[in-house]
Amino acid sequence: MTPWWFPVGKTPDINDSRPWDLTEIVPMAETFWFRFLAVILGILVIAGILAVCLG
Repeated sequence: MTPWWFPVGKTPDINDSRPWDLTEIVPMAETFWFRFLAVILGILVIAGILAVCLG
């Protein structure tokens, strides 16, 4: 099964099948900040929904 982080059309190698090796797609720092911001936004959205529902 091809992991989701592989670019379309690329055949996965044993050595390339590491989920933390994303340097071919985006630099590691950008990936970290993207994930960090996504987690923060998700928490804020959930907190906002709870605040509205619970009054």
